[in-house]
Amino acid sequence: MAQPSCQFYSGEKTLAALQERQAVLVNGDIDPCELANIYYQLAKITSSPQATVVKNHYLEQCIESAERAIQQNSRAGTAYFLRGLCLGRQGESHGLWSSLKIISPFRENMEIAVKIAPGIDRGGPHRALGRLYYKLPGLLGGDLEESIYHLQQSIKFGPGYWENHYFLAASYFSWSRYAEAKNTLAQAMILSAQDPDQSDAPERQQNFEDLMDSINAQCPDLSCSMN
Repeated sequence: MAQPSCQFYSGEKTLAALQERQAVLVNGDIDPCELANIYYQLAKITSSPQATVVKNHYLEQCIESAERAIQQNSRAGTAYFLRGLCLGRQGESHGLWSSLKIISPFRENMEIAVKIAPGIDRGGPHRALGRLYYKLPGLLGGDLEESIYHLQQSIKFGPGYWENHYFLAASYFSWSRYAEAKNTLAQAMILSAQDPDQSDAPERQQNFEDLMDSINAQCPDLSCSMN
């Protein structure tokens, strides 16, 4: 028996396109994974005066849709990944201390996704875990060694995706591995320039420059260069 469809949304990320596809899925044949992904994208781009309320609504809908997908197929790695993303986004919106109850389920969902489908979204589950271990304070489970491991794994599954390299560079920097940080960041910048989606190019460039300035401040001479 064929498993139910569980795919990412593949259309344009504009508000109009997302809402149009959302209406089709809600009123017709539903792929709950695609619907969850649409709600996640809508939460990301929402900037209305009632943004917090609207974002939380979309994130709740994302989680519910992902859970429906898991009920249909407990081996749907994409669904665990999407549920984890939306849980994480909820936690971020409320601040670290309010999100402590989110950390464990976020990690559990991503660890399941790593076991089932580590390559989805160009190493997305590993990338998410890498960022989790990078962002958390040590007392709450933060671990730069774990962060670097997962981000290195994300590059194996998504070698051409700039975010994997950029996040790894940030983790290298935080662990005082400046030469590796500098070279990995340089690769991220090359890949970013080749990315067809340049909608956030100014923000990316600023992030690249900030991290490179931090690296150069710690290692201003050629000792941070690697062949």
